[in-house]
Amino acid sequence: MTPEQIAAGAACYQCLNEDQKRAAVLYLLDQMASSGSGGTGLFVLKAGDTMTGQLVITAGGETISGGRFVVSTNGALSAPAVSFTGTPITGGTATTTKPMVLIETSGATSNGWNTSGTMFGVNSSGGSLLLFDFQSNGSSRLSLSTGGNLIQAAAGALQWLSRGILTSPASGTIQLGAADVAAPVAQTLSVQSVVAGTTDTAGVNWTFNGSRGTGTGAGGSVIFQTAPAGSTGSSPNALVTQLTIRTDAGFQIGSAGASQAPYIFSFSGSTPSTQSVNGRGLSLYTYGNTANDSGIALVGTPLTVTSGTGNHVWITRSFSPTSGTAVENFLTVSPTINQTGGANGITRALYINPTLTAAADFRALEITDGNVVLPKTITAGGTTGAQTINKVTGSVNFAAAATSLVVTNAYVTANSNIQCTIATNDATAANVKAVAGAGSFTIYLGTAPTAETRVNFTVTN
Repeated sequence: MTPEQIAAGAACYQCLNEDQKRAAVLYLLDQMASSGSGGTGLFVLKAGDTMTGQLVITAGGETISGGRFVVSTNGALSAPAVSFTGTPITGGTATTTKPMVLIETSGATSNGWNTSGTMFGVNSSGGSLLLFDFQSNGSSRLSLSTGGNLIQAAAGALQWLSRGILTSPASGTIQLGAADVAAPVAQTLSVQSVVAGTTDTAGVNWTFNGSRGTGTGAGGSVIFQTAPAGSTGSSPNALVTQLTIRTDAGFQIGSAGASQAPYIFSFSGSTPSTQSVNGRGLSLYTYGNTANDSGIALVGTPLTVTSGTGNHVWITRSFSPTSGTAVENFLTVSPTINQTGGANGITRALYINPTLTAAADFRALEITDGNVVLPKTITAGGTTGAQTINKVTGSVNFAAAATSLVVTNAYVTANSNIQCTIATNDATAANVKAVAGAGSFTIYLGTAPTAETRVNFTVTN
C-alpha cells in the first residue's frame, strides 16, 4: 500500500508497520510544506490519535478549525516539548507584521503590531477577559486584563536582577492603588525591614535620588504636593507644593515658589546666608518683606500644666574649652540697620510685648547669674568737661570746682530716665542729678568738687 493511499484513509494508521508509518508521515509532511490551509495535503488527527517524535512545519501553514491540538510530551535537556525556532517577520505595516506566534480571537482587529517584529502576541476583541493568567496549583499568580491592568493576585515581589526602571507617558505620573474612586483606599509605601524573631538587628536606610544634571547643570528638586480643601464642589482639589527639597541644599516649605517660600538650609563657616550641601550650620531664610509681616514665629497649643517647669525655647548646648581665648555666643542678634531718606521708624533688637490679662508674677527679663554688660564709653582720666557719648552708659569727669557738665547723646530724649552716681571719693562732691533734653542731658553736682571727679550715668527710655 502506497503512502498516498494511507494518507487518503485506505488503511488504519495503527495497523501499519513502522516502515509504512514512517513513509506515510514523511509524505504528509511533504504535502503540508507544499499546500496551504484547506489544500489536499492536510495532516488530520482524529480524537484518540497519538503521535510520538517531532512534528516539523517548515513552510506554508495549516489551520485547525475544530478540535484540540494537545502536546503531552515531557521536556528534556535541550529538547523542549514545543519549539518555535523560526524568525519573526519584520518590515511590514502595523497590520501585516504579525507576531511569530499569535493568539487572536475571532473578530479582533489586529493592526497595532511592532514593525520591527514580535515574537509572541495576544489579541482579543475586548470584553473583561484576561489576556493571560499564570497560575500555581489552581491559584492565579499574575494576569493581564484587556484593560491593560497587570494583576498580581497574591502577596509577592516584582523583582529585577539588576537596576529596574519604571516608565510612564510624557506627564510622568505613577500612581499607587487603582483608578480614582469615590472612596479611595489609603496607600503605604514601605522599605524592607528586619523580619520578626531577629534580635537587636538594625534596619536599613531608604534613599530617594533626585534627577541628576551634568557639569554646571544642577539636578532637579524633590517636591512633595498635597491638595488643601477648596470650596464646595465635586472636582478634585488642586495640588499645591508643600515641601521642596532643593538641589542646592536645604528645603523650602509651602507653595510660594523658589524665591518666596521660607527656606531651611545648611551653611559653612560664618556666612549663614550661603547654602552649602556640606555645611554644619543651619539657616532659616525668610522672605517676609511686606507691611506687618513676621519672619519667624514660635507658636503652640496653650500651656495649661499646673506643676513643673516648661521651656518654650531651650538652648542647652555646652561650651567647655580647655585652653585658648575662644568666645562663645549662645544667642546673637546682629542685624544691619540703614534707615535713610527720612525713615525714622523704631527698630528693636528685642521686643517683649506681653498681654497680661491675669499674670500673677510675669517677669519680662530675669537673670539668675552672670554679668550684665551694656554698651558704654568711659572718659579717660584727665579729660574733663562736656562730652559726646552715644552710648546708654558711660562716664564723664568734672574739673575741680565745676558744678555742671553737658553730655550730647543721640539716645536721649526729654523723657529719658537718667541715673547718675559719683564714682570718685571727693571730699566735697556729695550729690548729683541729671536733666534730660532732646539729644543731650546736663549733669549737676550739688557741691563743687575739690578735685577732678568722675560721674557714671545710665540712660533708659
